[in-house]
Amino acid sequence: MITIITDFSNVYSDFARFVGCDAIDCSMIEGTNCILDQEAEERLLGIIKPLRPGGGETYFPQLHWLDSGDYHYLSKLWMDGIGMPFTLVLLDHHPDMQEPQFGNMLSCGSWVRAAKLSNPNLEKVVMFGVADELATEADEPYVTCIRESEINGLSPYDLEDYISTIDIGRNIYLSIDKDVMSKKFAATNWDQGTMSLLQLEAIVNKILDGRRLLGVDICGELSESKGGSAEESLLNVRTNLELQTFFEKRLIDSSFDY
Repeated sequence: MITIITDFSNVYSDFARFVGCDAIDCSMIEGTNCILDQEAEERLLGIIKPLRPGGGETYFPQLHWLDSGDYHYLSKLWMDGIGMPFTLVLLDHHPDMQEPQFGNMLSCGSWVRAAKLSNPNLEKVVMFGVADELATEADEPYVTCIRESEINGLSPYDLEDYISTIDIGRNIYLSIDKDVMSKKFAATNWDQGTMSLLQLEAIVNKILDGRRLLGVDICGELSESKGGSAEESLLNVRTNLELQTFFEKRLIDSSFDY
């Protein structure tokens, strides 16, 4: 699995060294914090487009590390390169389906809706762990929204049974915001859910069973500039390394023939 790290807040230096991958320094690109202006989007597309994998039967999944949830809109830019029908599976404490608030500019809170409106290959969205009070934002016919309270406390086995009842589709793009997890497993600059790392991995395992993974992205970092402590940084590095290893192994063990 190819790993690509976009670093906006100088948060990935230790993690990148551990996984042996150079981070792409995006810290000097202005107009990216939560809301992406047109000039910044063009600059980011100049970085992302050449790195997108080919389509068709040779499509091989990549793992994208996006920085904090403030940059979750990058998921849309990565998904824009997918040339086949697919489902977005989102593990996030927020549905990120707000109406645009600043014209047509992409934001961390509106990117899911924007992706569905602009990409005809995105057929459906399945969300896990959305805060109950925000679930109404995801009230669209193409969205299946599993609220936090519906899966809170379920064992990995119960989660697998639950997921087996959901129509997910065959081709999957997976997006994870670590704010879906409790503060025991991640430190973010957004309000967080209650999911454990074991539950998250159980959900992903079941979703990918027999399905084609087109790509993965992960966000939810907490930089020092946004109030993160050294202890929180260490927690996030540990969780990131676990997820990196999990996805590398999951791809090797996949029943789908890439």
